[in-house]
Amino acid sequence: MPNRQGLLEGRAFYKAINDHIDKFIIRREASGELVSATGNIGKARVIGAEIKAGTRLAWLGLPDVGIDARYLRQRSRTTDPFTGMHRGLTFYWDDEVDFSLRHDVTAWGMSCGGKFTATEGQQTFTDARVQRVFERGPKLEAFVEKKLWAGLTGRIDAYDLMPKHNREYQSRILYTRDIIDGAISRTERYTEIRDRRFVVSLRGRF
Repeated sequence: MPNRQGLLEGRAFYKAINDHIDKFIIRREASGELVSATGNIGKARVIGAEIKAGTRLAWLGLPDVGIDARYLRQRSRTTDPFTGMHRGLTFYWDDEVDFSLRHDVTAWGMSCGGKFTATEGQQTFTDARVQRVFERGPKLEAFVEKKLWAGLTGRIDAYDLMPKHNREYQSRILYTRDIIDGAISRTERYTEIRDRRFVVSLRGRF
């Protein structure tokens, strides 16, 4: 943007993976129990697009304040070695949006800001006994840093500042047999709530 007041960036991508690594069945015990391990399960693919934008708020009389935004949309696909069905890849979320703000208070040698991230989509984990469905909640983090003496800079980071903290949901389905297409024995659901974390650091050159 004019006078270096902002930027706009976009990209599209396609990833072809020949040997995707995940869990698969390696053998069946004499008791009939299936044993799983991690290894190459075959081909996978990821396709998506990402847009990034950032600007300085000089037009509002705040030249030292910057805002950045990012939107990622992607779809992944592989063949589940246990069910034979197509599913998304582990740790490839469908949609992700984040907003960040930074304020440089140059007169005080200080900076502060924060970042909010929201993720949409589910993750499916499978092995010989269990199928899990995993979701991730929104995250909020913030920081403040200040230049000190002798080239030192102090910084405080705060993580998981949402009102209900950062929550991660998981559903687990247990089957009567050691294969996923068996009768369902029970379904377990729980929510993991992560505590707020604060990190104090000091850096400099010696």
